[in-house]
Amino acid sequence: MAANTNGTSKRKQAARRLRSIGKTALRYNIGVRFFSFVALVALLSGGVVGFVMIRNSRDYLRQQALRNNFSQAELAASFASNYIKVIEAHVQVFATRPDVVQAVLNGTVSQLQPTLAEFMQVQTPLNGVGIYDTNGVQLTSSLSGSITVGQSFADRDWFPGVMASGQPF
Repeated sequence: MAANTNGTSKRKQAARRLRSIGKTALRYNIGVRFFSFVALVALLSGGVVGFVMIRNSRDYLRQQALRNNFSQAELAASFASNYIKVIEAHVQVFATRPDVVQAVLNGTVSQLQPTLAEFMQVQTPLNGVGIYDTNGVQLTSSLSGSITVGQSFADRDWFPGVMASGQPF
């Protein structure tokens, strides 16, 4: 019986050890799972925050680029508008010069060709300058020997506006 008691006691001890190992393993297993869960949540949160930050930064940079481009476009448009106004003012001043007015009244506009050529040298943005009668026929041009002198320009889109305003174009 001593052997039997000894064997039973060993079994009890073994069972106790297994239970304590199971409790330790269970505690260890729950701790690892909890830590893994916390780490996963932290990684996912960081990924989401990173994604949102990158997206917001990209949108902000895009808006800044658009604002900058819009500002540059406004500046260029303003410059072009002012440039055209200056050219128009020069054409207006040229059209009211006494020698130009006198040549138109006398019907001697062909004598203005050298004067028109000089005006073109000063006003380099212009491709050509001409004087037209009320029917749209070109009487003289800034280009010497121009083949357009004598041709009608009454069908051009700008001619009715010139006739209606009475201003140079």
